[in-house]
Amino acid sequence: MKKIALLVFFISIHLAGFAQSKEFIYNRQHKYAHKKTDDEGKEEKNAKHWYLRAGLGYAFRQAGQTLNENSDPYTGTQTFDTTHSLFSYSSLKKVSFSAGLQAVLAGGYMFSKNVGVEVDGYLGMASSNYTSHFNNVLVNGSFPADITVTNKALSPVFIAPCAVFQIPGNVISGYARAGIAIPVNGKVIREENYHFYPPGYGSSINNITLDYNITTSFSLGYTAAMGIKYSKNKHFSYWTEASMLSLSLNIKQITNTKNVADGQTGTTLPTVSYGFNGTNVDRNNQVGTQPSYAEPFSNIAINAGMAINF
Repeated sequence: MKKIALLVFFISIHLAGFAQSKEFIYNRQHKYAHKKTDDEGKEEKNAKHWYLRAGLGYAFRQAGQTLNENSDPYTGTQTFDTTHSLFSYSSLKKVSFSAGLQAVLAGGYMFSKNVGVEVDGYLGMASSNYTSHFNNVLVNGSFPADITVTNKALSPVFIAPCAVFQIPGNVISGYARAGIAIPVNGKVIREENYHFYPPGYGSSINNITLDYNITTSFSLGYTAAMGIKYSKNKHFSYWTEASMLSLSLNIKQITNTKNVADGQTGTTLPTVSYGFNGTNVDRNNQVGTQPSYAEPFSNIAINAGMAINF
């Protein structure tokens, strides 16, 4: 009987110890789960933040065109063969008026560590010049001349509201974004220089310089980018990316701003308005409305800079 009582006693102590040990493990796991939930909540809260991004980049022309609204080349050389009344072309290149050095300024907000929104701003700081040469041209059908034409965008500006998608890392993160491109300034300037040989156009004129401002109509494009970000600390990071802009702007008006013949200022030529409806007019009598024609602004760019989180 005593043996049975002792056996029951030892079994009871063992079961009590086992229950206490199990309760300790449960409490420890429960405490860890609470800590993990608190840490995740803190991490999610820290993932939500505003930020600013700034940098520089270079945009390369992409999917551009070679001819302008007069079917003249933007670049290269066009020579007129008076014997056969034919034009020959050489060194034609595609163009984009947003190509060149650009500044990037952007601000955004991350809703989580993976998704956010951003508004990008692009400013052309040193846009590419495009020069074409026209040899042995008969001005007004009678006066032979060589003509040099230069086209250049006047500080193009675009803004782009985008959605941002991020793959976060402890130090290096990857991201992508996509959105629409909105033109703020898409003006193009053109300079035409005429050299007559022998002098004889008008009153024995040797040279004429004509300057034009080309304004464009509002049109939407689209933009996208992929890049990586290196976090120096939770507030400061470096970034680099490849971006793409797809945009063409229809010509709205061409306004002659300068007409100088052998150093003497003359009367400016009439402003030409462009639209989808209208009739063609002779280039040397530019009045009325002409069919609209697009100017190319698409590019592929490499950008890099710094970002600050708030």
